[in-house]
Amino acid sequence: MPTWNIAALLFAVTLSLTMAIAGGLLTGNQLTQWFATLHKPRLQLPLWGFVCVGLYGYCVD
Repeated sequence: MPTWNIAALLFAVTLSLTMAIAGGLLTGNQLTQWFATLHKPRLQLPLWGFVCVGLYGYCVD
């Protein structure tokens, strides 16, 4: 049975959350405004299609 290094786990979680919060604070609403200006293709696969393809790829791999 593997042992858990609690200090390393806590450090990794804290660092990840800190970077996510910093990224959110630095971008603010600019990210949603930028995303809305992107030119989307005429034929765009819906989200459920991406999920199906991802699950298929995961199962085949």
